[in-house]
Amino acid sequence: MNKSHQNAASSTSLNSVDFSLNQQFYHSVAPGPALRIGVMIDGNHVPAFARQILEDVAASNFARTICFIRNASEQVTNKKPKTLLHRIARNLLNGAAWRGIGYRLYLEYLDARFKPYPDPIASVDCSDLLQNASIIDVKPLKSRFIDRFNTDDLSAIANQRLDVILRFGFRILHGPILTQARYGIWSYHHGDPSRYRGASPYLWELIERSPTSGAVLQALNEVLDGGTVLAEAHFPTTPFPSVSVNGFAPYWSTTHFVIRCLNQLHSSLPSSIDALGRAQPPHQHRPSYKTPSNLDVTQWLATNVIKRVRRRLSRPAQSGPWRIALRKTSVPLYLDPSREAMQQFKWLQGRSDGFWADPFLIDRDDSSWLYFEDFETAKNKATICVGRLTNTGDLENVCTALEHDYHLSYPHVFTHAGEVFMIPESEQAGTVDLYRARRFPDDWIHECTLLNLRTVDSTVFEHESHWYMFSSPITVAGAVPLTYLWSAPTLTGPWKLAHSQPLNANPLRARGAGGILTHDSTLWRPSQDCRFTYGDGLAFNKLESLHPTPRECESIFVAPTLLPGITHIHSYSRAREWEAIDGRLKA
Repeated sequence: MNKSHQNAASSTSLNSVDFSLNQQFYHSVAPGPALRIGVMIDGNHVPAFARQILEDVAASNFARTICFIRNASEQVTNKKPKTLLHRIARNLLNGAAWRGIGYRLYLEYLDARFKPYPDPIASVDCSDLLQNASIIDVKPLKSRFIDRFNTDDLSAIANQRLDVILRFGFRILHGPILTQARYGIWSYHHGDPSRYRGASPYLWELIERSPTSGAVLQALNEVLDGGTVLAEAHFPTTPFPSVSVNGFAPYWSTTHFVIRCLNQLHSSLPSSIDALGRAQPPHQHRPSYKTPSNLDVTQWLATNVIKRVRRRLSRPAQSGPWRIALRKTSVPLYLDPSREAMQQFKWLQGRSDGFWADPFLIDRDDSSWLYFEDFETAKNKATICVGRLTNTGDLENVCTALEHDYHLSYPHVFTHAGEVFMIPESEQAGTVDLYRARRFPDDWIHECTLLNLRTVDSTVFEHESHWYMFSSPITVAGAVPLTYLWSAPTLTGPWKLAHSQPLNANPLRARGAGGILTHDSTLWRPSQDCRFTYGDGLAFNKLESLHPTPRECESIFVAPTLLPGITHIHSYSRAREWEAIDGRLKA
């Protein structure tokens, strides 16, 4: 558990963005020519997140940008900014503009104060990327919100023999332009298109208090937001009333979608784009959202103010530090997730100037041992500690097992070929490292680095003479929406992605919560519910398939409310008849 993740969604200093996940997809071993990519832009500028995507394409060995399709009717002009007085006067004379002035004032004078850096939708120059590609200037045929292309422009684009067109410009597209690339036009929908379509990405999720905010990469067709879904992810909606903060993780953390799907496309070259994705589900809410009215904005902000005032006046009970609990039982929690089972856990005291969390149990030398994260508040980082369990469930001979100058947590310990290994979470170091016990339980040496990737909760296991690893890459601190599966012929590697699609892309159960469990030849993966806050509950997911496509189903959920006085729970481990969980008790 990385302490910096617990409240990152409400922070306005989300300035840590890491694109090492994108780099996992830069290389394709498939034969054949590079994919020919076209890019639709407005002028010579694109949003910052789009610039990163174009740089990913340029860094790959299997795709190259052939041309830019530039919207000539949207060229940037150097108009003098209007004064505030001028804008107010214009809105007073324009009924439609007046109905949306509340939202514009919110963006300019409230949301702008909390805009995270780097801003994913900031306009950045891409002129340098245009230098080695053809440029096709197009003046689209406009009707309301729709852009169509004339015959000459369609012919010029067809001559480029494009495999994919990436859309970072223009409006809603209709007509033959949608089929001018072999695998269509790929476009982001920032928001869950089955729920939120239309104006103001990541705002209506805040207004309607949706638990998650989504992002989708889709191949467009004539049906608005009805194209083939190529990639998607969901993120916890921030409780903070800032559309910029709420959109920060979805914009940046999904930049790898394009290079991931292009890699998959180059490897398989399907007959149609439908083979790479799935059909868009039916829309569940209103047909299309519009810019919020002045009443919508006023009610939303007033509700937030009232909630904050009430919270301060009522002084609700605060959560205490994380603690570890143990019980001895022959029936695992994932087979009996009842209140009676939860009440059998005995809580360890832990340290007074920090907390204990992330328990991992292991049997060795006729004893059961507990490894865990030992966080010291004064140092603002954690080490890995270990202690031996007594028959009564107490912990004795507690000592430090592993320490670095960076934060360590999630000490995944396991045995292989008669030796004991550990993979601690070392996200701050940007690597996944394997350690071997030179002298069990507290003398460890670095065996090798398994992945050069900023990731959390890496969990390995051997199945049918092959090694697998579940891990959740981090692009934005605090956002863990995806869990991928890696595979290797041996424990030390080489480790490669087992499939380009993630195992799970939902904060309800994506992030790992402990080692893989086996019961009656069935594999179970513990995970944690992070939709609302970090560690909202446990889920046990039945692994249905590892190859060729990783897939899980049949989730069993364990809520912290099953135990009186518990506010959070997020880790589980089992060895022999001992079980361990961690949780936060009310202070």
